[in-house]
Amino acid sequence: MVNFLRLANLDEVVRITHEGGDWIEVRANLSKKDMDGILRSLPSSMTSVQTDGKASFDISEATDMAYSLFKSLVKGWSLDIPCTFDNYLNLDSEAAQWVDAKMYEHFAALQTSSAEKGKAQTSRKA
Repeated sequence: MVNFLRLANLDEVVRITHEGGDWIEVRANLSKKDMDGILRSLPSSMTSVQTDGKASFDISEATDMAYSLFKSLVKGWSLDIPCTFDNYLNLDSEAAQWVDAKMYEHFAALQTSSAEKGKAQTSRKA
């Protein structure tokens, strides 16, 4: 049985592969410190609903969040150069958009997984 109260395993990664064969490796888990850093980068407008029913944020807010996600999540890639923040900033625009989209998707999945793990287990009474 795995203990509920434990340190985050920050060495475990998940590989996300592009249809062309390139890939990025992202952390499978985040610590509270990492999660708090990412949440601080979220635009305040993401927690409020606009008149059209959708949250919105500007380009600089989206950029700040992408930077925070990269620094906290991405641990490797298929490029022959180091997976650094500076090299991420120098990616081709289309490649960077793919990386950003995959980071957002993975972060959303981590959020969902964390919420599901925290739910109380209940059963129906017969």
